[in-house]
Amino acid sequence: MVLPSSVQDGFLQMLSRDKTAVSVFLKSGIRLTGKIESFDRYTVELASPGGSQSIMKHAIATVLPGGWKPPARSASDMPETRERQLNRRRIR
Repeated sequence: MVLPSSVQDGFLQMLSRDKTAVSVFLKSGIRLTGKIESFDRYTVELASPGGSQSIMKHAIATVLPGGWKPPARSASDMPETRERQLNRRRIR
């Protein structure tokens, strides 16, 4: 067995080999989902139902394996709106 040259290559190789669904977050905040078909030193090839995309590695912020979904936010986690702040001040 040939050892990968870096931790990054090993991680991408495992995801590619196992055909694991991934979420790729770009530095711009865009989330892409699909399966890693291949990768090289500079790019990652992501296959999704809409087609294949070649992503430059320098544009990738995070790669998460599995069917990642954003955590549910409760009302207490939401920032208070300006209107609610004003109403609270009037009541006092």
